[in-house]
Amino acid sequence: FADLKWGLVPSWANDPSIGHKLINAQSETVAEKASFRHAFK
Repeated sequence: FADLKWGLVPSWANDPSIGHKLINAQSETVAEKASFRHAFK
């Protein structure tokens, strides 16, 4: 077994290590949040 880490790293992120923090998007606001807007299109 191996540990896996995943997440979404926005194009505007200065530090790619924030990707593990962006694993959950709410359907009500996914189109409005800068973190998920581009991926949602």
